[in-house]
Amino acid sequence: MKRKLKRLFEMQTETDHFLADPVNGFFVRVSSLFNEFLQLYREKKSEEDILVHLRKKTSGDEIKMLFNKMDTHSDSLFITEKKGERNNFIRPDYINTLTLNVTNDCNLECKYCFEKPNPEMRRNQRKEMRADVAIHALDLYLQQLPVKSGYVVFSGGEPLLNFRTIKKVVDYANNRSKVPVRFSMKTNGILITEEVASCIRDNDFMVQISLDGPAAVHDRYRVFADGKGSYEKVMRGIDRLISKNCREKFSLLGVLTHENSGKLRNSLAHLSNFQGGMCAINPVMADDEAAFALTDEDLVQYMDLILSGMGFQPDHIFQPGFIKKMIERLTPICGIGLWNVSVDFDGTVYPCYRLSGIEELRMGNIFENGMKLTVPQKIIDLYEDRKKRCNNCYANLFCHRGCYAQKYIDRSLDKCACNEKRIADIMFKRILSDPKITERFLQI
Repeated sequence: MKRKLKRLFEMQTETDHFLADPVNGFFVRVSSLFNEFLQLYREKKSEEDILVHLRKKTSGDEIKMLFNKMDTHSDSLFITEKKGERNNFIRPDYINTLTLNVTNDCNLECKYCFEKPNPEMRRNQRKEMRADVAIHALDLYLQQLPVKSGYVVFSGGEPLLNFRTIKKVVDYANNRSKVPVRFSMKTNGILITEEVASCIRDNDFMVQISLDGPAAVHDRYRVFADGKGSYEKVMRGIDRLISKNCREKFSLLGVLTHENSGKLRNSLAHLSNFQGGMCAINPVMADDEAAFALTDEDLVQYMDLILSGMGFQPDHIFQPGFIKKMIERLTPICGIGLWNVSVDFDGTVYPCYRLSGIEELRMGNIFENGMKLTVPQKIIDLYEDRKKRCNNCYANLFCHRGCYAQKYIDRSLDKCACNEKRIADIMFKRILSDPKITERFLQI
């Protein structure tokens, strides 16, 4: 067995060098001797060769003390590689979330839409899911469901462009399903009519509406094909829900871009005025070259707001389990391709609606395979990366969560699927800049 140095969080200032595994509460101030060890180790030198090198420059007692400390904290510093060790991929026994991609059409042309920088991911023609396809998918889903309730998500495009299919699925589930079914939908809110609002009110329905902030913020990117902003029409949809006493049935989700990062607090306050449920603003998913992509400074503002909203204090990092609990609160695990699958308009099944139409990610078709689906190797690789390539990284727990569709896209672009790691790096750099925190660190 060979020891391999973990990819710990690392930060250097003019006077200090720090290593940390914040999730597990391990924080180290690096001595000059340990720093030299690290440099040689990263040059692929063996521990035996490093020992020979250090003996030429340093006393035996100091070297012994260094290696004793490293042995004491070996579990935090190193990961042990065992020959022949394998991680077997295990898929859950059933699907607990069914997404119905009821249309690939949309009534907006949002400038930061995830499909724009990836035209090969767009389907060539505008398609809608027929009600009989959706109901067949629902039947198959419910037949394999061992639990006492189901969860169905309507997605698009803009799903309300095909409200007639949504309504038929909801009515069918209410009248024919032996178990209660909860519904949810992501929408831009523009097509929330009186009929739609009544359907949401009268059923077990949660709706996530896209709203970036006040009109000046929202209308910068969320526009119609003619370039006009959509804020006013989104507000009409929200007002209809409120008039139907649906405040607890919708949440608001905004997108943080470089241009609106300075208005983040005002935008979040604006969102919180409209409903009684959850509201949030998430970082835009974008290539680094995009004009609206976030800079590190933008993410610092974002994390400051998030952490202050959680009542976070820097010395909380020393509380056992605090960072892990914080991560679990910040970001869920989507589970695409495992317990969460998406059925496209023609019955073809993909891991996620964002990945519909990508042939290598095709899991089957409900008319050919039912719900006996094959998890694509590319998706297995994403989950297995956590145990293989990412296993020795301090941000593993961060990157295990989040959007796996985006991770697939980033992998395709030969990038580390670590937007979460980038945020983690920025967050801990911010925290560790406080000398009152770092003075409590162990020295090796």
